[in-house]
Amino acid sequence: MITGVCLVIAAVGLPDSSAAAGEGNVTASAGPIVLTNSIYQQWGGHSFSYLLQDERTLYYAGIYNEKKGKPWPNNTFIVGSHPLSRKPNSKPKSDRVAHATVVTDSNVQHFNIPQMFRDNRGYLHVIVGTTLPSGRHEIRYYRSAKANDLSSLLDRSDRIEAGQIADYHTRMNVGVNQTGDRAVIVSLAWNTPGLMNNTLLVSFGTKVGDDFHFAAPKTYYMKMKSIFYPQVACTDYGVVIVGHLYDKATKEKDLVTSLLVQIDWGGTVVSRRDLPHPNVPTGHFTTCDLRPMDPQDWSKLTIAQSIYSTEPGITEGTEIYVYDAMTHELTRKNFLEGPENPGKFVVVDEHFSFFLNNPSHGKHCVWQGDILGGQQITYQPLVGGDITALGHPSSTYNYLPNVLTGSVMDMDNLYFATDVKNPNDEAYSLLAYKLSVRQPPTSTNHPAGPVAAEAGKK
Repeated sequence: MITGVCLVIAAVGLPDSSAAAGEGNVTASAGPIVLTNSIYQQWGGHSFSYLLQDERTLYYAGIYNEKKGKPWPNNTFIVGSHPLSRKPNSKPKSDRVAHATVVTDSNVQHFNIPQMFRDNRGYLHVIVGTTLPSGRHEIRYYRSAKANDLSSLLDRSDRIEAGQIADYHTRMNVGVNQTGDRAVIVSLAWNTPGLMNNTLLVSFGTKVGDDFHFAAPKTYYMKMKSIFYPQVACTDYGVVIVGHLYDKATKEKDLVTSLLVQIDWGGTVVSRRDLPHPNVPTGHFTTCDLRPMDPQDWSKLTIAQSIYSTEPGITEGTEIYVYDAMTHELTRKNFLEGPENPGKFVVVDEHFSFFLNNPSHGKHCVWQGDILGGQQITYQPLVGGDITALGHPSSTYNYLPNVLTGSVMDMDNLYFATDVKNPNDEAYSLLAYKLSVRQPPTSTNHPAGPVAAEAGKK
């Protein structure tokens, strides 16, 4: 068993910004909370699960930084938790305390940033890609010893069956289904005899007791010669995987395209297509976010895809799609013209949604309005979200909990985090903010996330 330490971390409160005229409906109303000040820069342009949330706690993951400045190789990762309050500037009414667990393995040359998901009983599952001293790569699996508690981890790596895969690429993602008893690991084969490099793999996990047992991975796409950044949704109609891939082997330019694949629970591909990108002949198409339109119904998924082009005269921005997992219909809903750095797209209801990103690597910005309906949309800096005002020279990406990895939240208890460069050392901090979402009069709030009812029964 791997145990962590109890932390006391101060939460710096910002004044409630909900009442000022002209500030928009989405603001950073409280924070930042310093989740940790000892990580390396995160890779978060996509919806990797470095940040989870339930009704009372934020959970985070990163590569531990002893402030030496060298990001690779590093055989130490960190996972931790921070209790939440439902009211700004008040102490959490919770029996939970802040914890950080640092995991070091002398048999590992390098850990990738852990991916996490939360099951229907509140147990946290941590999936980590590793590089061994031999140069091979393996996938490690840890589970929290207690529900809603990352202070102790149990190594459950023997629950992952490798099958005939000799080597993995450590770029991967994870997902869990709505009832919390099925999960998947989406990964890539690497230099495996008989398979093309970077063959796309999916490992199906079934819950046995408190652990998931992952069967040998299945191949679902073999024609790729490049790397792939997947987003994952485990729906009743199968696993939906969408992401962008580089293909320098067949393109003259550093072209990035997007791929969407749906696989049934038996491992058969039932739908595959490229995301359309009208009027953009060449460029980069970064599929940065995948979420359900409604946290109670995962049959319809929203996809956010950022675009910047290598061709002159092409407008940059973010495309918003809706994919129906039942009918396999893909619909392009809107194009958000403007700074295109990847971000997170949240549907509040059918008439109001927002897209949060960080185009300046300092000041977070938000698009908000009837984005799915194509009506009036505003774009402005996120009030309370200027990292540079705190003395940090820069920030990189933002992370917002996702029900597709078991998070439980609603619009009254919604947080995002960003990693920022520390002003006086080589490490980064992970800062969390509470978002205030003031809905228009015609809007209605979604209920809490998908496993709330099940979690309440434990």
